[in-house]
Amino acid sequence: MIDIKTKIHDKFSIEFKIGFSGRSKLRENNFSINSWIFIPNGLDINSSTYSNEQFYKDVKSNIRLITPRYLLCDIVSNDAVPYNNIRNAFNKAASSPTKTNVTDYIFQTKMFTTIFNSSLREESDSIIKTKDKADIIAKCTDYLQHIRDILSSYRNLWEIIDVPTLTADEKMEFSFADEYMSHNVAIKTIAIIKHIESLHDESFNHLIASMKKFIHDEKEYKMSMGYSYSIDGDESNNRELVAHHRLLRKHIESALYLKINTIQDGTVAQQVVFGVAAGIAMVITTLIALPFQKYLGNYPTLIFIILVIAYMLKDRLKEIMRSLFAYQLKGKYFDNKTVISIKNNETGWEKEGMDFITADKTPQEVLDIRNRSYLDSINGTSDEKIILYRKKVFIDNEILKSQYNYDFTGIYDITRFHIFHFTQKMDNPQVTLNVLNDDGEVHTNTTEKTYSLYIVMQFQYEEQQEYKGYKITMTRDGITEINYITLQTNKLQQNNIK
Repeated sequence: MIDIKTKIHDKFSIEFKIGFSGRSKLRENNFSINSWIFIPNGLDINSSTYSNEQFYKDVKSNIRLITPRYLLCDIVSNDAVPYNNIRNAFNKAASSPTKTNVTDYIFQTKMFTTIFNSSLREESDSIIKTKDKADIIAKCTDYLQHIRDILSSYRNLWEIIDVPTLTADEKMEFSFADEYMSHNVAIKTIAIIKHIESLHDESFNHLIASMKKFIHDEKEYKMSMGYSYSIDGDESNNRELVAHHRLLRKHIESALYLKINTIQDGTVAQQVVFGVAAGIAMVITTLIALPFQKYLGNYPTLIFIILVIAYMLKDRLKEIMRSLFAYQLKGKYFDNKTVISIKNNETGWEKEGMDFITADKTPQEVLDIRNRSYLDSINGTSDEKIILYRKKVFIDNEILKSQYNYDFTGIYDITRFHIFHFTQKMDNPQVTLNVLNDDGEVHTNTTEKTYSLYIVMQFQYEEQQEYKGYKITMTRDGITEINYITLQTNKLQQNNIK
């Protein structure tokens, strides 16, 4: 199956987090995504002004494993896989600090942390969405108890690796994970506290007090360990805290990111086809020149002029043939191929291709989601440019599942699409409106001058096919909002994406 989550990453970029999870019984899983990007004609984005190279600079992709899912209560309970994995890795690294054992100790530390943070996020989100008072109290009580158990169990592992056989840098991996978990616990618990306080129910007072005491205890622990922590009103400290934890996050989550190697796709086939095109052009021009040489042999100057013209014609024919063959190749080959590897074992690949196309080559289902109005059509919106971004993904499940002692269900492709180049020819972001109110007074208001970018995505896996549409509203100052578009109603679902 293919799952997608979309959000505004920053004011000039959109993030598409696409999960590819195949059937566990199938060794080979193939997925494809086609994305049609509808661009207003006035932005001057076309094949002449916006090259493939620039497009791939604006599209940044990372590929990582999907984090194994565990409930908080199942992370350090009896026979818990995450805890058993990390404890065994710690014991091996401490008793026999070979390169393999130390590498596995670092990997298991990062995996334990990412699993905990993922479970923490899901549990805190679940509490915030809960409506029933008794359920909120029960969930929060369990939440605090599970977190205390997990942090305590992890911190007790320090006794295993606090040995002379491991270097100070290797031991720092323990502290990195410990600090990062404590930081995230504080963030999520404070979010829960703010939500519960907003309910203005005195029956939650004891629960809120317990959670605040827990936050205070964690802050005391971080101070004793020399970890960073937030200080109310201290901008310098908090700025350093954010930067530090951004680095911690990248380090911890690196365990999930896969090794990739991107190459140009179809290079050999392209060169062969281009060579054939050159050969065909040569044959055609030779056949044209031969009759002139036979009947105009006594006119060398004329023969010379004809040969020059034939040579010029050959170059034009070659370029025409190359273009025709290149267009045919587009359906079979892509611009880039990214090989995905785990521990130097190829576990899959991803291919991507980008082309400007016309509306008559766009599927009707896609045009239905785009849903141009009559007013759009008569005012030139039908001339909007369309980019087709194609992507195919292949995953070898057997290799994926054999590399680690976790049940990885698939991979995430996290793609960020930067729209800064799309804003360069936009008008001023603010325009004025003069309004005559009911009292007969003239008021001058300002409002945003917006442009709309439409993206329609088609997902295919086995026999399943699904479409999703998005309307990106933006000004010259950046993205203002993203809305879903449904195929059934062709109507916007407002405020669904933040």
